[in-house]
Amino acid sequence: MRWVMATLLVGATAGGVAISALWGNDFSYYSVVARMPEFMLGAGAYLVESTGWVVKVRRGEKWKKVASVASVMAIVCMCLWADSKTVYTSAWALAPSLGAVGLLLFGGGFVARGFSWRPLVYVGRVSYEFFLLHWPILALLRYRLNEQQLPLWLGVAALVAALGLAVGWRWAVRRMNRNVCSLVVYVRHVALGAALVCLAFWLNGAMRRAYGKSVDLMTRDAFGMGSHGGKLFVGADTLGDVRSESCIVLLGNSHALTMKQYMDLFGKRCGYRVLAISLSEFPNLPGFSPAEFPTERVCRNWEQVIGSTMKILPEADVVVLVATWEAYDWTHQVEQLHSMLRKGQSLVVLGQYPRVGVNPLRENMGVVKRKTGTLNYAMIKTPLSRAVVKWAEEKENVAIVDLWRNEDFPDWPFYNDTLMYYDDNHLNIYGSEKYFVVSRERLDSALREVLGRIVK
Repeated sequence: MRWVMATLLVGATAGGVAISALWGNDFSYYSVVARMPEFMLGAGAYLVESTGWVVKVRRGEKWKKVASVASVMAIVCMCLWADSKTVYTSAWALAPSLGAVGLLLFGGGFVARGFSWRPLVYVGRVSYEFFLLHWPILALLRYRLNEQQLPLWLGVAALVAALGLAVGWRWAVRRMNRNVCSLVVYVRHVALGAALVCLAFWLNGAMRRAYGKSVDLMTRDAFGMGSHGGKLFVGADTLGDVRSESCIVLLGNSHALTMKQYMDLFGKRCGYRVLAISLSEFPNLPGFSPAEFPTERVCRNWEQVIGSTMKILPEADVVVLVATWEAYDWTHQVEQLHSMLRKGQSLVVLGQYPRVGVNPLRENMGVVKRKTGTLNYAMIKTPLSRAVVKWAEEKENVAIVDLWRNEDFPDWPFYNDTLMYYDDNHLNIYGSEKYFVVSRERLDSALREVLGRIVK
């Protein structure tokens, strides 16, 4: 019977790892099936313990120490090795899981004495409550401060707060359940679960009434992230009129990402299929050397997308480049891109829309909170490099187009009392849509001129 159980446990563990590898990160993260290895290893530890084999191994003090140290090293090494590219859950999760099993089965010597320290034991007792509480606190802080990455000190403070709440919750539950029969405890927990479910439905309805969107839509990945260099990149997005034979290729940095909504609407309106790829910080242009990138991460992301960019380039009737020019001059790379265009292809370099001097969400939130004061916005519009403008004037199939007009946005950075930016430098989807509404005719005219034909 034990061999049958062992076979089932090994099969379930292998199946969970295979599902993680085959079905992708999102399915793995939320699927109980993909997390089976973690549960099965715990059941396997009990099965091994029940055979008495571990007791024989434990008799040797030397093996205790070796097994304990190896188990701790498996956990520590995984913590040091894992980074933002490590997929979880996956086979890599077996390393710390096996380390935990090793500590349970073979823990001894100085390792066991260290983990028997009373404060660590208590942290272990409240670890599940801490696990449940830490993420909502971090998420609410990021929402409240409008920051994707919290400062280190604030993240540590949030974790300490979560630990304090976990301790308080455990104390309150123990007091509440003291001298109470198990049926009453069960009823209380069912009632609490039902209340939380009702709260979730109420919040979803509140979000829908306030913003016209439910919570799941408010928290989706940003439009176009699948074609933006980084961990979510899968390839070029096809936007606009997907059946059209006329094609625009959209390239650039994070400003090109914000213009994907614009180009999607433009393509549908003017009969263009739009292939879009973008990249953070640096545009996805040819001609860069690794030494030009500020960090290894930016270089890796550029290498990730440049191959896909070159593959879609031959399909373009016109290439639209959207980039920022504050810190860098991309003239050399633009010239190299132009040299790769075949006869009949054109290049349009769009001028930069203005950025806001401060984070508008935080500034607006501060004024609302104080109920007094003024909004300290500053419109900062950086012109294109003089070198690229002069170079473009000499080329028949290149156009410099500035779509922005201040008179189109008298309440900037708002449009009809709604904020157009999601930070100090980038339009949000709403802003991109309104930018299209007021400027589509200018882009249409520029395309007609540079292509020498009427855009249908």
